Amino acid sequence: MDRSENIFPLTALKVGEPAFIVSINARGELARRIRDMGLGSGMPVSVVGYAPLRDPLALRCAEVTIALRRREAKAIMVRQNIEAQVPAAARAQKR
Repeated sequence: MDRSENIFPLTALKVGEPAFIVSINARGELARRIRDMGLGSGMPVSVVGYAPLRDPLALRCAEVTIALRRREAKAIMVRQNIEAQVPAAARAQKR
């Protein structure tokens, strides 16, 4: 996966790396299932862990941990949350 692009599938996130959901590229039953889990555009998300062979994966969104199959997670496009990766002390110095 080329992460040089700003937007990439949720499956490309490393454990603990913060991101925001940009879009959900799914239709029908899969789109409904993802929405029913409470996932949607603009929500912060991070991967908590991967099972062996990276399927399924556990993600954290809105203080809830959710397990998704890899094929489901591939439909969720995210943008890395650079601001959340900067330590609080460094953010305070920028101001």
